[in-house]
Amino acid sequence: MSLLHRIHGARFSPALRQAERPSDGLRGVFTRRLIPRGALILSIPLPYVYFPHGLSSPFPLQGGGNSSETRDLLQLRRCNRQIALFPEFWTWLRRLSPDVVVGEASEEGGGGSVALSASASLRGSSPAVVTLTLSPVEAAIAICVGVRYFFASALAIPRRTRVALRLGCEGATAMDAGEIYVRSLPIAEFLRYGVEGFFQQALGDEANAHSCLEQLAWNLRDACLTYATAEEYRLIDANPSTFDEVLLAVLYIVRARVFQIPLLLDENPLRDRLVRVYSPGLDSLNHAEAHDCTAAAVVSARNRSVVVRAVRDIRAGEEITFDYSSQNYVPTDRITLLRSMRRGKRSDQSPHEIQVGEAWASRYLFNRD
Repeated sequence: MSLLHRIHGARFSPALRQAERPSDGLRGVFTRRLIPRGALILSIPLPYVYFPHGLSSPFPLQGGGNSSETRDLLQLRRCNRQIALFPEFWTWLRRLSPDVVVGEASEEGGGGSVALSASASLRGSSPAVVTLTLSPVEAAIAICVGVRYFFASALAIPRRTRVALRLGCEGATAMDAGEIYVRSLPIAEFLRYGVEGFFQQALGDEANAHSCLEQLAWNLRDACLTYATAEEYRLIDANPSTFDEVLLAVLYIVRARVFQIPLLLDENPLRDRLVRVYSPGLDSLNHAEAHDCTAAAVVSARNRSVVVRAVRDIRAGEEITFDYSSQNYVPTDRITLLRSMRRGKRSDQSPHEIQVGEAWASRYLFNRD
């Protein structure tokens, strides 16, 4: 949990620890002691969080809009371009944005936008083409992570040398949040086991979306070479296959860690919306089914943070998990919590229903503060 200590303004339960599951060796977050229902597990400030698909301002709302909501959304949109985790992120976001004018030289000496969509033809299926698209935010995160890992781990260049030569980072230190975050990602495991079968297994043999990700990785590689310094270009050009493999693995990792969670704007549940986020810390929590998960996550506009709280009492030694699939809706009338205290087993008792009208904070067990 060393990353959380390096995130300025982060709050988290002192009972958390990272460990491997005895059953399958998968790394997860566990608790050392009882965490009561509704207690704070994790809070990540928005300057460290990214919104890969942006935010519309204002949203079409059932309950009508107001100036306070507009201000909240504008502030959330600004957090799309923060540099707290990766100082170089803003530079890459500008380079990858679709409004880059082709032929105009930037201060870095590059020019032209980068293709962030790729298509693959499918034989004997309908539709005949599958297309994958990266948002500029996803692409910028992938480059920040991939370039840092390539120089620091794949080529094993010492930190002092990387800082002196400005290799893939802007003033990175061994203990900054970005360096620790990149080291925490399972990039080495992805490179060791390979990624070719992931999408084929999910979508069928004919839906070869993996080839689309390969094309996107090549496009990002070309962008890195376009804007590289002389020393960066020399090192990437000398190890092209390694760099391509790293970017491809990072694309899989980044896309898998974009979660869709509720955005709470104020006390009116009609204003709740879903938003896609990429958040360090949140992505360390593993998935569990709805009847078995122990936590829930939301974006709090009031607190300017991603907040995770316990949906039931979590016993000592239990893993902190949340249901990835259950985050794809926003309940407007109530939230149902099972009374089961045992992992993997449903309670035979009737579920306990919390009415929104009784207490706004009970909708997701999140306090206003």
